[in-house]
Amino acid sequence: MINLVDTWVGIASLIVFLIGYYFITAEEKYQINKAKPSLFMGTFMFFLIGIYFVQNNLDNHLLGDYVRHLILEISEIFFFLVVAMTFIESLIERNIFGYIKHWLIVRDLAISNYFG
Repeated sequence: MINLVDTWVGIASLIVFLIGYYFITAEEKYQINKAKPSLFMGTFMFFLIGIYFVQNNLDNHLLGDYVRHLILEISEIFFFLVVAMTFIESLIERNIFGYIKHWLIVRDLAISNYFG
């Protein structure tokens, strides 16, 4: 495992991450989708790490292993979010949250009338 934290690529990646994270949190201000700065961040950091590996004559197979591992982790998160968002959208489409809200309001009114 190569530690890139104390190298120029580690510092540059941190700067890229902070700038990208700023644009993710300020998506409404700039009217951009969160996916755009996220994809740019990840791609640009991979690009910087690739340059570092080439400049320092490091093993390209190690870089490939890192990339495959990271892509696997990203795909796991992606598929989890797709399933979770599909579930949430189906609950919204069936107005489940409206029923829950109504039930809570009626319950609160009944409790208020009982104790009030």
